[in-house]
Amino acid sequence: ETTGWGLRVVHAAPSAPAAEAVLAALPARCRARADVASLERFGLKGRVDFKLISCLWKTRAYYEGIGAGPLLVAGGDDVIVRRPPSAAELNETFLGAPWAWCDYGGKAPRTCQRVACFCGGNGGFSLRSPAFVASFGLHAKPGSPQWHRACERERPYADDVWFAHRLHKAVQRRDSRFRAASQHVLAEFAAETRSAADPAAIHKTWDYLPAADVVAHLEAPLRIVLATRNASKVDSA
Repeated sequence: ETTGWGLRVVHAAPSAPAAEAVLAALPARCRARADVASLERFGLKGRVDFKLISCLWKTRAYYEGIGAGPLLVAGGDDVIVRRPPSAAELNETFLGAPWAWCDYGGKAPRTCQRVACFCGGNGGFSLRSPAFVASFGLHAKPGSPQWHRACERERPYADDVWFAHRLHKAVQRRDSRFRAASQHVLAEFAAETRSAADPAAIHKTWDYLPAADVVAHLEAPLRIVLATRNASKVDSA
């Protein structure tokens, strides 16, 4: 809130009531900086599969009008945000939790290159600099024939690995505007397949980590929720 960031909640048509409920739950002072947008605003109508959603996350237009500053993407209901990103994290080009296939030395998914492991992380909860998105994001208008052709042409389909490949190319070209974060910074920014002392968010850790680690990650946000709830009860008494 103190950074002046905006919030955009993007939803499919059937989820409109839930998206509006998120907006209504915000403090009044924050609603002016919040935006609820249906996928139809971006030219996506009818059934929309993950491939199209991921392509939308590659597209410059998706991020326009949100506000200045770094872009945080929380990609679903399996993300729990625990704390604001640190000042150091906000200065990075692209952050996300390391992928499982990087952690365990497994085979990279088809169309993915292992160099992605060193230039980014999972898009479930990720940070992307506006300059990076503006330089490499797709230019075509979402939903247009040109955009659909670009979505089919640009591999890999997953936006996070796609951006990681482009960051790798920028680093190879010694583009001083962008830099690849260290594995330590990636792993501490968000937790998924690796535990972390104080990640900004967790993404499906319950699928990978021991129960004790998952509980430890949930304690801090739970304390905030309980404190807010207790304060509300005092104010209403």
